[in-house]
Amino acid sequence: MAKPKTETSQPIDAEIVDEPIETGSQALEALTRAEVDIQISTAKRYPRVVSGAIKAAMEMATLDEDTAGSCFYSLKRKDKTGQSVSIEGPSIRLSEIMQSAWGNMRSAGRIVSVEEKTIRAQGMAFDLQSNSMASVEVQRSIWGKNGRYSPDMIAVTCNAAISIAMRNARFQVIPRSYVNQVLAQAQQASLGKAETMEKRRQKAMEWWVKSGVRKEELLAHLGRASQDDITIDDLIYMTGLRTSIREGQITIAEAFKEKAAEASEEGKATLESVLAGNVTVEENPAEPKKPAGKDKKNEDTELEAEAKGLFK
Repeated sequence: MAKPKTETSQPIDAEIVDEPIETGSQALEALTRAEVDIQISTAKRYPRVVSGAIKAAMEMATLDEDTAGSCFYSLKRKDKTGQSVSIEGPSIRLSEIMQSAWGNMRSAGRIVSVEEKTIRAQGMAFDLQSNSMASVEVQRSIWGKNGRYSPDMIAVTCNAAISIAMRNARFQVIPRSYVNQVLAQAQQASLGKAETMEKRRQKAMEWWVKSGVRKEELLAHLGRASQDDITIDDLIYMTGLRTSIREGQITIAEAFKEKAAEASEEGKATLESVLAGNVTVEENPAEPKKPAGKDKKNEDTELEAEAKGLFK
């Protein structure tokens, strides 16, 4: 009978190497770095044609009157001498159009901190082709006359702050000389075609009246005696101010606060309604005060109604 075979195990020489194990965050960082490297290589391989990018941006910005009107904002501010001056600039919507047409570009935004009375947002933009990057921070208040905003209203304010921060970052990366070309075309296109000045004035006036602004208040804000005195520059400013309100940079109450106070001193009525007819502003001191009882919930409802057009 054959004997069973037996096997003997021989010791195996092995070398133990201490190598760091990638964590989840390290793996994600490596993956992100690889994605950016690929995008930079693609941008170098297929560089943008500046003339084509500007042409594409102009076509998008002047597609129709509403689109053109959303491409710039206007605000009234006081200079060093105390005189009221108009400030105009490219809007959030134009920054999105410019990035799309410019190409080979990344942008991102985030909330950096949420404090008791303010929030801080950060916007970043990176031109993959020119290796140019910008980072901008924006601060916004989340405190009203009845205290801290509700969670929903804080979320709305955060979204608006992120959009504004990203806009500012994009316009630090894209040369302003090119942005201004598209901006000028959008301002002209916002006036419409084949319309008389009378129709343009009436059309602009109707929007503000529907939003709760009295005709007299708007004329006082523009510094005009009558509707017939409204100029082309006034129409452009009114369109930009409308965009500022929609983007959450300012409210109707804030925009007309100064003129409303002056009118109140002269015995004139102030604003009685605001955007979409859902929000009220401070009552006229000359009128009887409404019964007390307006709580924080009501104020938050008003703010949310005012923010309805924020991201149109």
